[in-house]
Amino acid sequence: ACIAAGFSLVWGVLNVINTLFALVSALTVTLSMSWKLTLASLSTLPLLLLVTRYFSRQIFTRQKDYQDSLGMMSEMVQSSIAGMRVVKSFSLEESELARFEKQNRHYFDKTLALARLRGGMGPIMSAITTVGILVVFWYGGHLMLKGELSAGGFLAFYRALARLTWPLIALGFL
Repeated sequence: ACIAAGFSLVWGVLNVINTLFALVSALTVTLSMSWKLTLASLSTLPLLLLVTRYFSRQIFTRQKDYQDSLGMMSEMVQSSIAGMRVVKSFSLEESELARFEKQNRHYFDKTLALARLRGGMGPIMSAITTVGILVVFWYGGHLMLKGELSAGGFLAFYRALARLTWPLIALGFL
């Protein structure tokens, strides 16, 4: 267990270093092409980081609640099976069934809460990302019309900007 924890820590540190390196290298490339477009492209970043952080915390909490509920249900089933003779001899089948149904409903509610949160995360993150892309295309087009950026420069910028996606998402989960 100690080795696994050490491995997880090393893996986590390497992941953070890799994320920071990818972030710095992508920012260096985009800033060298157009600092104005880089700033415009990062305009949705604060909102994206806040939303990612919110969902990360909520998923952690709801995942824990879900697993606790599953553990309680498993424990209940195990104790019911172990005490089956006692339940039958005292005719407690109905009360055991009611207890199980109550615990099963609790488990279902926790599962549904987690699924709803996960289901809402994708569209919200996509909407924020789409607004960011629209800003890049609008302002990038503006810079191209003014002659401050060529069409090839814009395409190269957009490709370099795409390299920022994963590091920024990963930073939100830290």
